[in-house]
Amino acid sequence: MGITGVVVNGRIELNEPGLLPEGATVTVGFGETEEEHLESLRWAYEDSKLGRGTNARAFLKEMALRNNLPLEPGE
Repeated sequence: MGITGVVVNGRIELNEPGLLPEGATVTVGFGETEEEHLESLRWAYEDSKLGRGTNARAFLKEMALRNNLPLEPGE
């Protein structure tokens, strides 16, 4: 579940208050703006057109092997 908010005077004000149960443990991280996200995608796309990057299937296989995970669903 993701809830967004803004920092005001060093405290987080949620955009939709009242959605969290009392006592819930939360993790706070910094998000990027939509434009920053799109720029990251543009950069990755241009990189892939130049032949840089890793094949997704090869990357996932390497991660599975490195972390002792099944290579295919159901394995």
